[in-house]
Amino acid sequence: MADNRNRVILKINGQEYPIVGNESKEYLIRIGTFVDEKMQDVAKNNRQLSLSMVAVLTSINIADLYLKKEREKATSKEEPPLKNDDILHVQKELHQKNQSLNQEKEHSKALQNKLTLMRKKEEDTKKEVQEMQGKLTEKEDQLTKANEVIKELQDQLYESQLQVAELQKNKKTQI
Repeated sequence: MADNRNRVILKINGQEYPIVGNESKEYLIRIGTFVDEKMQDVAKNNRQLSLSMVAVLTSINIADLYLKKEREKATSKEEPPLKNDDILHVQKELHQKNQSLNQEKEHSKALQNKLTLMRKKEEDTKKEVQEMQGKLTEKEDQLTKANEVIKELQDQLYESQLQVAELQKNKKTQI
């Protein structure tokens, strides 16, 4: 009869241990690595402890982990399976949530469209403002030129009035 047991040598806390088991070599090495890490953690935090004390404390820590996992497993098994009514209730609630989500998506899409339109309108308004500012600048330039023409005409009128007054004065002196 063939021996299907696997043999590995594990180094745990600096010492080698031959291990034989029915599990795969990878699994046995994984166990050895786990124990080595736990022992090194205990040894690192308690440097004054002997090797046997480190081994006992590591065993206690591993047993604690194991028992907590067993308790979790037992607790999860104790939870009763869902009844059809519960499943229907959850399905109904899920359906309602999906409807609500779809409504929110539609609302969000409508708001996105509205935002896009508002941004387009803002762009158009900015262009319009720029055009109006350009026209305003043009009108201001025209107004400035018109004021200059008016000033020139007023100066000419004043000169003409002076000339008329001078002519009238000369005419009176001639008569």
